[in-house]
Amino acid sequence: MKRLLYIIFPVLIFFMLPGCLEQKEDTDDFDQAEYYFSTGQFNQARNLYQQYIDENEHGRKRYQAWNRLLSISVDIYNDIEGGLDILKAMQMEYDGELDTILDINARIAGKYDRLGQPRESRRLWKKNKELAQSGKERKKAALFLSKTGIQLREFERVREDLEKFSDCSGETDAELCSMIHYTRGKSYYLENDLTRAGEVLSRAYSLDAGNEYRSRAGLLLTEVLLDQDKVDQAVDLLKEILDIHPNPKAIEARIEHLSSIRD
Repeated sequence: MKRLLYIIFPVLIFFMLPGCLEQKEDTDDFDQAEYYFSTGQFNQARNLYQQYIDENEHGRKRYQAWNRLLSISVDIYNDIEGGLDILKAMQMEYDGELDTILDINARIAGKYDRLGQPRESRRLWKKNKELAQSGKERKKAALFLSKTGIQLREFERVREDLEKFSDCSGETDAELCSMIHYTRGKSYYLENDLTRAGEVLSRAYSLDAGNEYRSRAGLLLTEVLLDQDKVDQAVDLLKEILDIHPNPKAIEARIEHLSSIRD
């Protein structure tokens, strides 16, 4: 029996060892890259993240490594085109994972926006709208699709894209609803249809959304009122916005300026 154990134990070690070594190899580059990243040694970190991805086809931390590479490219070196290349590689790798690909497409669209390429951005949001399986994701895609339409001054198309989502009765996501109304209102405002712009922006402002969303809608509604020579109403609205805007001093200065004109 003793002799049998002497034979079995080395054999077990032989078969277990490659797995241990493989696991060590699977994380060493990534862990070292994380150290370099946390200490600001970004070139070394980038090389090791890339090495980890190249050498570990099924590595458990591939997605994290890709995102670190993206962060170094875009956030550290402001290399938007390099970031796009990384995202396109991620797009190919995660094509079968719906939630992940929706997020990647959205980030690619954002990079195209930063590069001043709204048509490319629109192409990605259109794809997301087709892929989305939940109503919320479809609304989000339609909203960002319409934002590219604003940049391209395709105002009628913007309103058509958002029309089916404009009924927010019973909608729990007030922020998303507020942005839909805001974008529709902005399209009317940019066409100088002040009456409709005011109606839609008032709806956006009245929703129980976050302060950021209400402030944005309220400020554009202020511009509508001023263009209609309704200075008193604009000042009253700014006094409301004062309590929710992140920079109240800027609002106070605007109120003071408009009050001096009114007087």
